[in-house]
Amino acid sequence: MKFKRFIYILYYLIPRKLPKSSHSRISKIIRRLFAKMIMEKVGKNVNIEKGACFTPLCTIGDNSGIGVNCELNGPVHIGKNVLMGPDVVVYTRNHAFDRVDIPIREQGYNEYKPVYIGDDCWIGRRVIVLPGVKIGKGCIIGAGAVVTKSFPDYSIIAGNPAVIINDRMEELEMKKTIAIVTPNLESGGSERIASRLSRLLSEKYNVIFIVFNETKKSYNFSGKLYNLNLPSKNGIFKIFVLIMRIIKLKKVIRNENVNLVLSFVAPANRALSYVNTKAKKVYSCRGYGDFIKYSKFYHKQIKKNNIVLFNSQELMNNYLTLYPNDCNGVKTLYNIFDTENIIKQSQEELTLEEQKLFESKNVIISVSRFTKSKGHWNLIKSFEIVKETLPDAILVLVGHRGNLENKIKEMATKSIYKDDIIFLGYQSNPFKYIYNSTVYASTSLNEGFPNAIVEALICNCPVVATNCLTGPSEILFNEYKKDFSIEENVIADNGILTPPFDNEVDFDLNNKSSKHYLFADALLKMLTDDNLRIEFKRNINNNIIRFSEEVQKDIYFDFMDDLIK
Repeated sequence: MKFKRFIYILYYLIPRKLPKSSHSRISKIIRRLFAKMIMEKVGKNVNIEKGACFTPLCTIGDNSGIGVNCELNGPVHIGKNVLMGPDVVVYTRNHAFDRVDIPIREQGYNEYKPVYIGDDCWIGRRVIVLPGVKIGKGCIIGAGAVVTKSFPDYSIIAGNPAVIINDRMEELEMKKTIAIVTPNLESGGSERIASRLSRLLSEKYNVIFIVFNETKKSYNFSGKLYNLNLPSKNGIFKIFVLIMRIIKLKKVIRNENVNLVLSFVAPANRALSYVNTKAKKVYSCRGYGDFIKYSKFYHKQIKKNNIVLFNSQELMNNYLTLYPNDCNGVKTLYNIFDTENIIKQSQEELTLEEQKLFESKNVIISVSRFTKSKGHWNLIKSFEIVKETLPDAILVLVGHRGNLENKIKEMATKSIYKDDIIFLGYQSNPFKYIYNSTVYASTSLNEGFPNAIVEALICNCPVVATNCLTGPSEILFNEYKKDFSIEENVIADNGILTPPFDNEVDFDLNNKSSKHYLFADALLKMLTDDNLRIEFKRNINNNIIRFSEEVQKDIYFDFMDDLIK
């Protein structure tokens, strides 16, 4: 007992006065250790802030915190995941004042009346809680409120004395629930769009995020996460995994009362197509290969979705060429881009080493994974042709992974210009490199909707791209041109389009075709014609807004609302 009293006094002398937890991790650890020795119960990952006062009668659950300069007087029981702002005061007993024949100060205190704060509550700054109060699960208490009585679960409370101003459950019940399904949240264009869409939709709907395998999360998302823990398998196990994905996916949709399900990437599309549910199903087709390789049997399953959603008009038209009877169940919605954030990241300062790398005025850059569809071998061949005219030109390749990464790097080492082919690997912020480059190059053999081209334009970097299926022409021209094909280079509104390369993998540097020379000519044109680049940059600023969150937001909301109705 004496030891505990000693620890209690010591806490008030030293740990309580240490810097805020956000300023010092050591301070956080020390205060938590002292709290464990003083309080009756302290959960995992608890944060006791600077200046916090508490008694040995207190308990606190996992992931909860006591705010800066907060006071917990007596038996205060805090649940799990509780947020507490600064200067909160919780009382568990009052001065006795029953008698009038003696001063109040001489009447002592009433008996303790414990205070209970439920799980997942948020208590605002300078809230005062009086003795005997029970605050239900999921409550929100506005700053400066004086809580004199108990409140039920999910109440929103404010005022002096505090009253219920809203009910969180009523708000949740009014909102429709949308589920987004992806294999994972690792790096990838579709995954990035899915995570961005979750943040946008959460402004209006309850969002459920379902992944097949949670490894690392490269992208931030909004909503409740479900990990089905069913990674991809090969051979006979592939069918078993698909069946389990269908079963688990259906269960989550049912238990969460989902109104609409939106799938991203082929594995998620396939699983959703076989799920029998009352929820509206949206099959999100992100690339040409998502439908061209499938059998007629599987196409029958695709048609069971309410909508097949495409990210480009050209991709949708190619689908309708194969399946003309689906015209009532298709829709095109462009990917949404956080233009403001991309521009902000593009302005990030380069390191001194990076500045040296980008000091040449002839920097060609490309950002993507090393897969067949990206055609990196064609870019390296065209770059060699460019070097014959512009010796100071450099090629910067940003990205990692993909089944051809090692072969592309090996090919680069065989080039006589190997020292000017730079591999930067994965970069969390590729936009600063794009912004400091002269031209963005895309040699894709096929695409769905090439996000990297739009992002390059947002970074105010002119683009040279192959006119492949699908997407580049739709981006570089301000208006969609149906059945657009070219045999020579074409100057579009926002860049230069070149004829598509043949669909063959060829790492032989000596084997250069006329299309490699055409692509090189386009790069040289962009690198050497200052007036052309200035004109492109002027056009980009005026036209890229059509892909912005500002424009696309209402379009997506209207689409979702119409389906859910």
